[in-house]
Amino acid sequence: MNIKTCLLLTGFLAAFSPSWRLAQAVTLVPGDIVVAASFSNRLSVGGAIVVVDPTTGDRTILSDSTHGTGPVLLGGTSISFAPDGSLLVAGGTAQSLYRVDPATGNRSIITSASVGTGPGSQYDGALQLSSNILLSGGPLLYVDPATGNRTAVLGGDNLASVGFVVNGTNLIIGNAGTSNDIIKLDSTTGIQTIVSGSGVGTGPAISYPAGIVYDGSGNLLLEQTPGPLTGGEILQIDPLTGDRTIVSGGSVGTGPAIAIDGSQLAIEPNGTLLVIDHLGNNVLQIDPATGNRTILSGITEGTGPLWLIDGLGTACAIVPNVPEPSALILAALGGLALLAYRRWQARRA
Repeated sequence: MNIKTCLLLTGFLAAFSPSWRLAQAVTLVPGDIVVAASFSNRLSVGGAIVVVDPTTGDRTILSDSTHGTGPVLLGGTSISFAPDGSLLVAGGTAQSLYRVDPATGNRSIITSASVGTGPGSQYDGALQLSSNILLSGGPLLYVDPATGNRTAVLGGDNLASVGFVVNGTNLIIGNAGTSNDIIKLDSTTGIQTIVSGSGVGTGPAISYPAGIVYDGSGNLLLEQTPGPLTGGEILQIDPLTGDRTIVSGGSVGTGPAIAIDGSQLAIEPNGTLLVIDHLGNNVLQIDPATGNRTILSGITEGTGPLWLIDGLGTACAIVPNVPEPSALILAALGGLALLAYRRWQARRA
C-alpha cells in the first residue's frame, strides 16, 4: 500500500473516549487515487475521502467522521489539489467547498451557503489558481479562499457549468444548461464560443456533460449521462471540429455499466480512464482504445472499507506528480471577476 496510517490513540482509549478523533499520518504518492464517497449505512456518518491503491484496488480512509476533525463531509462531486497539496472537495448539493489536509484528515469549509458572500449554486467543481479558487456549478465563480466570498466570472440563465478543464488561457466548460454543450471561455477577453454541441460537430448528442479531461492526443474526453435508464458513456470530442464519438458505454466496450449519474472523470498517465460506477459501487478503469471496462476497486476487488455501499461516490482524482494547475489564467480570470463585480455594483446602485 502507498498509504501509511498511524493511529495515535489505542483501541482501548477509543472505546472509552468516543468524542476523540483518530489522527493519521498520510503520504499521498503520485498515481494514488482519491475518492469522495458517501457512507449511508455504516458507522461513519456522512461522507469520506478514501485513497485507492492504483495497483491492488485496496482502500484506506483518509478523512471521515472518525479520521480528522472539522465539518462532516456530505459526499463530493469533485476533488482537486491545491498548490500546497491539500485537497479541495466540492460538496455538490451541500453547497460547500471543503479543504482537507491529507496529513491529518482535518476538514475545513472554504465557502458555502453560510460562509462567504456572493452568488451561490450547486458547487460541482473547483480549481485553485495560485491563491484564488475557481468554482463551477451553475454560474462560474471566483472564490477568495481567505474569506469565502464569491464573485461571478461567467453566468446566465442558460449556463449550468459542471466539469471544466484549463487549456492555456482558456477554460473548456461542460454546460449542462438547456443547450447541453461544451463551451470555450477565453479568459483574456471573456468571449465564449461553442466547441461542440448546439449545431457544432457531428455524432451523438451531448446530454448532461459532467467530467471532462484532455487525453494525450489533445482530444477532449467527456463523461455524460444520455438518459435515466441508459447509464453513462464517455465521448471523445475533436476540439477543432466538435465531432463526437463514443469511447465507452452502451454498445461500445464490455464490462460493467458506467455510472448513471454524472461523475468526475480522471485519466491515468498511461491514458486509462477512471470513473465511478454507481450501479455496482465500483471504481472502473476504462481502456480508451477498446472501451472495455474493468473493476479496479469495489465489492469484488481490493481490500478495505466498502465505502460506496448504498452511497453516492462521484468524485475521483489522481494524485499529480507536481502541484497543478499553473496560474496562467489567474490574472485574466481575476479581471473578468472584477468586471463582473463592478457591473453587479452598478446594477445595485
